[in-house]
Amino acid sequence: MFLGALALSFRAEAQLQLQRLYTSTLASNPPSALAQGNDGNFYGTFIHNNFSGGLGSLFRMTPAGSVTMLGSLTGLNPGLAIAGDGNFYGTTTNGGFGYGSIFAVTPAGQLLPVYSFGATNARPVGLRAGVDGFLYGACRGSNTFLAAPQTSTVFQYDTNGIVTILHSFTSLGDTRGSIALPVQGTDGLLYGSITTSGFSLPGYARTVFYRLSTNGNYQTIFTLTNDAHSASGPVTDMAFGPDGQLYGAFSVEAYPQSSGGIFSITTNGIFTNLFEFGSTNGSGPGGPLLLANDGRLYGTTFRGGSSGDGTLFRISTNGEFASLFDFKGTNGINPLAPLIQAIDGNIYGTTENSSALGYGTIFRLVQPPVISSLSLSNDAAILTWTSFTNGIYRIDYKSGLTNPTWTTLIPSVTAIDTTTSVSDPSPAADQRFYRVVLLP
Repeated sequence: MFLGALALSFRAEAQLQLQRLYTSTLASNPPSALAQGNDGNFYGTFIHNNFSGGLGSLFRMTPAGSVTMLGSLTGLNPGLAIAGDGNFYGTTTNGGFGYGSIFAVTPAGQLLPVYSFGATNARPVGLRAGVDGFLYGACRGSNTFLAAPQTSTVFQYDTNGIVTILHSFTSLGDTRGSIALPVQGTDGLLYGSITTSGFSLPGYARTVFYRLSTNGNYQTIFTLTNDAHSASGPVTDMAFGPDGQLYGAFSVEAYPQSSGGIFSITTNGIFTNLFEFGSTNGSGPGGPLLLANDGRLYGTTFRGGSSGDGTLFRISTNGEFASLFDFKGTNGINPLAPLIQAIDGNIYGTTENSSALGYGTIFRLVQPPVISSLSLSNDAAILTWTSFTNGIYRIDYKSGLTNPTWTTLIPSVTAIDTTTSVSDPSPAADQRFYRVVLLP
């Protein structure tokens, strides 16, 4: 065969793909929030977000989806924050002296208690890493669900075991409200919100947005009272967008007839309703939005979509919305925990349920392979495409586009870098078309 006359072409699959990496067998404790360590592994918690005070577990997962249990804690909150020392830190609602605690998880999997809260600063909801090397968190109040007003706090934690209360809020009269974890901006200030849900005070709902310095200087920047959005439930933790504004979502915890919405707010308090869900494109955003490397924000809804079991979406800072995936059972249903973007560029998350598969899943949203070059060298066709580490790909070919059947050339290639190349040593036709398929 005269290779100089050989016509080569290629085809790449372009649709984002959702892969199920792990399915939990723990009926009462589905996987929750994930975080990636410096070792490349993922760390997270098994805990049902609707029940506080129960027994939760911590785990480590390899990028290939192999899970190792690390230990269990009573009152475990979802979510871990990585600190500069390489350890992960998390909180419990009622551990320690009974008012909640902070614990550390080493990369080796050792579980260490590091701080116990007291009655005046109780029931922590979690931790977030700041840009200044400290961890920041919030507490809801006393350790009992009483109708009396309670005091919520925002605090700073350093890895030497010191907690500093930065600000205290007097309850707005409804213990069923919520306080979001603050996020630190590049200006060094903390931004967050505290919400009274209106559950026990019908017709009354209030969300206060604030900024707070690390020396305790507090300022309210915006307040929503009896607003249609704030009445739909607590505000999620906020995240900074590429434009320096804060972005967040209203859930539907208190008013399930609403589908929730997404908002933006500047650091000076200019508030904008950016998008409203309409059930078919999602309902009930739960976790904070993720600012991805492409400059857009990604998130999930617990319900809604074509099957009513939740969605994964993307939104730009100008409100351009795209529903990327409807959960239907195969890859899980009811996502609630925040998404993360790993070092491989893919987006990872969890679901609380998985239909007949089990009790919650860990998934990743994968960018499709894009064939970047196809050439001839020493009578062989050399095919190169974009990939991610540990991604598994199949190479197919056919002689003409009208041929309905693809033939497998290489059944499995595991990538070790951001680009991968293979060769077809002896193309046997005058024309050959190629495609690269990412395997589940």
